[in-house]
Amino acid sequence: MSENLVGDNISTKNAGWKFSGEMVKDFEEHVKKSVPLYNEGHDIILKISDYFVKD
Repeated sequence: MSENLVGDNISTKNAGWKFSGEMVKDFEEHVKKSVPLYNEGHDIILKISDYFVKD
């Protein structure tokens, strides 16, 4: 199985990756760079959830 480097110290193998180990600590920085408007979307979700989740 070949290994692909996707950036930020994250690598994948075809069919069978796991969200664990070193990938976990580098994932958030990687997704911020890889997903357009990730931070903005995250902020919107937090604001919307405040409406539905009551203390």
